[in-house]
Amino acid sequence: MNTYAPQQTGHSSLIEQIASQVFGNLPEDGPLVVILDGKGSCCPSDSEKFSRVFAETHLVDQVIARVDDGGDPFISYVDDCAIVATELTSGYSHCGYMIIALDGFTQGSVMDNIDLVDTILSMMDIICGLVEKNCRLNHYQTQRLDFANQAEMVMLN
Repeated sequence: MNTYAPQQTGHSSLIEQIASQVFGNLPEDGPLVVILDGKGSCCPSDSEKFSRVFAETHLVDQVIARVDDGGDPFISYVDDCAIVATELTSGYSHCGYMIIALDGFTQGSVMDNIDLVDTILSMMDIICGLVEKNCRLNHYQTQRLDFANQAEMVMLN
């Protein structure tokens, strides 16, 4: 058994790690944040709000399709909620998508605060890059520990 093997690999665990970093810092009654991987798995910050805002299941797919078509960030409205969606990228790869649902925001209020929205989206890319970099460093460190462990076993035999 390899005790130094990485515990988590792949984009789904990366998305879960990003979600845990972001969701832990959201206010209790704050906006709904949804983080998705490229395969359709999603992590909402509040499952109840998610079910309410995205009652039509195809809505998330439509939002992601618009981001993929070049509308990044994509801004839309569902009832009395502004939807802002973007692609999550790091310095290395496409990591997934993020959707923020802002209750009570109108088209005017989103546009009045577009600099703040862009700043939040940019910070999400920074978080994504840092989490991915941490995963890469952990992977390289465990590889080196495994190599050292194997070398020690050879020397003992």
